[in-house]
Parts: sequence; C-alpha cells; structure tokens
Amino acid sequence: MIKGKTDIVHEYEYSNVRPWTNKEVDIFEFDKIFIPVHVTDHWFCMAIFMNEQTIEVLDSFKGGYGKLLEVVFKYLSDEHQHRKGKPLPGKWKLYHRSDKNILCQTNGFDCGVYTCMNADRLSLIDKAEFKNDDSTTIY
Repeated sequence: MIKGKTDIVHEYEYSNVRPWTNKEVDIFEFDKIFIPVHVTDHWFCMAIFMNEQTIEVLDSFKGGYGKLLEVVFKYLSDEHQHRKGKPLPGKWKLYHRSDKNILCQTNGFDCGVYTCMNADRLSLIDKAEFKNDDSTTIY
C-alpha cells in the first residue's frame, strides 16, 4: 500500500477503506485498537486508545511516523462521521512516539516479534509496567 516516497496523507481516500468494517462492527465500542504496519523493511504498530483519545506509534526502534498518524486520525474521523453521522468528539492527541513503556529491540531483524509483543502486552493491561530487560523473559 505504501511504496517509495508517496505522500500517504494525500493518497488516502475513505471510500477505499470504508468496506474494511461492516455494519456489525462498531470500532468505537472498543477501548483499544492495534494496527500492525509494515513500511519498507520494518514492522511497528499504531495504537488507538479510545478512552484516552490518543493515537500512538508503538515502534521498537522509536521511529516517528507523523504522516501515518494523520492518516489513522483521518480514517477514525471519517469512520465516525460515516457510522455515527457526526464528527469525532473530543480533543485527540497524536504521539509520534508512545509515552508508554514499550519494549525496544536490540537488533535489526526482530521488529515483527516486538510489534506483536508490545501490542499483546498493551492489549492486556491498562499501563505497560515492564522494562526493556523483560524482553527476553516475557513468555
């Protein structure tokens, strides 16, 4: 979906992604939504925390993906308008780097594993209470 140096914000069209959820799925009933993302040769996760009204990048390399944050927020806004018939309420915050204590990889090839581990841990608990040394003893 993302190739080269395309401008993803200007390429986004809600009509292209609207069918991804159906009438039975109301994403606004979930507390947390995790979106795995693959860009070039790297995996990371975007997380939507509905109760906190935040969208955050959970990247084990601590990279920033501001344009993708904008696209996810635009999708969320469009989905709310489409499903609920009104604008997305509240003042949402977008974080290029999550303030949650996520695990960071120490090599250049385990990003997929860390993407899954960080999303899994944050899906189960309200606040991540682990440190990077825990990454070898999680399971």
